[in-house]
Amino acid sequence: MSTEPTLLQTLAKPVVFQMPRRLIAPPSWTMHAPLAMWLIEMLRPSVFVELGTFSGTSYCAFCQAVQHLSIPSKCYAVDTWKGDPHASMYGEDVFKELSAYHDANYASFSRLVREDFDSARSHFADGSIDLLHIDGYHTYDAVKHDFESWRPKLSNRGVVLFHDTNVHERDFAVAQLWDELKRQYQSIEVLHGHGLGILLVGSDVPAPLREVARHLIASGDDLRLFQDFFAHLGRACLLEVEDSQKRAEIRRLEERVVELERDGTKLLNRCAILEGEAQGLNQEVGRLALEIRKERAQPKGMLAPLRIMKRAVVGPRSE
Repeated sequence: MSTEPTLLQTLAKPVVFQMPRRLIAPPSWTMHAPLAMWLIEMLRPSVFVELGTFSGTSYCAFCQAVQHLSIPSKCYAVDTWKGDPHASMYGEDVFKELSAYHDANYASFSRLVREDFDSARSHFADGSIDLLHIDGYHTYDAVKHDFESWRPKLSNRGVVLFHDTNVHERDFAVAQLWDELKRQYQSIEVLHGHGLGILLVGSDVPAPLREVARHLIASGDDLRLFQDFFAHLGRACLLEVEDSQKRAEIRRLEERVVELERDGTKLLNRCAILEGEAQGLNQEVGRLALEIRKERAQPKGMLAPLRIMKRAVVGPRSE
């Protein structure tokens, strides 16, 4: 009887069932967090580099796995944190928020490198990077340039990830480059979450990871199992994001209700004050009306002296 683990046993590492602690918009990478964590366990990279981090959902999933598994990895996120025509341009608040979270959780083994990809390349020695995640500008020329210019930095164990391999719209062309590269290297691809391609570039990629890739190529059933396994785990992460957003909206609405109730109490108090003032005015009007009625009830002869006195004080009426 074979003692070799089944594909499902190879996939079902405890780390993949961890819920990512940082799930933040945009959700395009959320569904790949379990696969990222599995890949960290399978490859155990000495150096991991991500090109294109934005708000940090993907990068923090990798860092969480490194931390959980106590792997002596060095991790680097490279980005200008200004945006591009695909991710849209954004303000300084994105970097500040990620930096605060990152520094509080992963600063002991990770660094945010705020440079463009070409400038940052000089910080890494050739043959030093075990895992490279390319998720920058997605035109064909841009992603091909990123791969070719960083290719010398990969170690013999080097693995490269490409996000958006299943996007076929506008000028997104990762799929085009992916179709070319997977003819040259062993590869694994999942289609959910806009697609994620895993390219086994190095000559000494760990055998278990190569064996999984071989199984997936040889067996359509194994490929479906692999894709379904991580798609279901990814959907759980996506549902957590949606649930978190709904909880946040509920909290916002509850705070608004409290605010409206507070405003309502103020209005009721103001109404009570106005009602009191209105009662006082009504009493004054009643008093004046009573005086007028009394004055009108007096004999006309008694009013004449009053009119004479009024003319003396006010002056004669102009005609």
